Amino acid sequence: MNRLVNVDEICRPAFAGLEVLDLGNNKIKEIPVAFVHFLRNLGNLCLVNNDLSYIPNLLGFHKNLHTLQLDGNPLKAIRRQVLDKGTNGIMEYLKDKYIQGK
Repeated sequence: MNRLVNVDEICRPAFAGLEVLDLGNNKIKEIPVAFVHFLRNLGNLCLVNNDLSYIPNLLGFHKNLHTLQLDGNPLKAIRRQVLDKGTNGIMEYLKDKYIQGK
């Protein structure tokens, strides 16, 4: 098991070209909203088995993200039925929540 607790360090322009990011099996508690802005080319994001209770709704608008894995997190806002729909279902849910919050 890794010991990462946050991802603030990769929310920088230097990581804009990153396409695959596996952060599974860590202790990450939060994904910052800046993640969407700085990791524009990200296509595959694995966040399984962390301590995430929330995912920013803005992530649903990420243009290139086609694989998002969230299993094994104590997510409070996203129900199991949504997670079972896979990446497309999760992304739609996040978009809807973002729009409802506006």
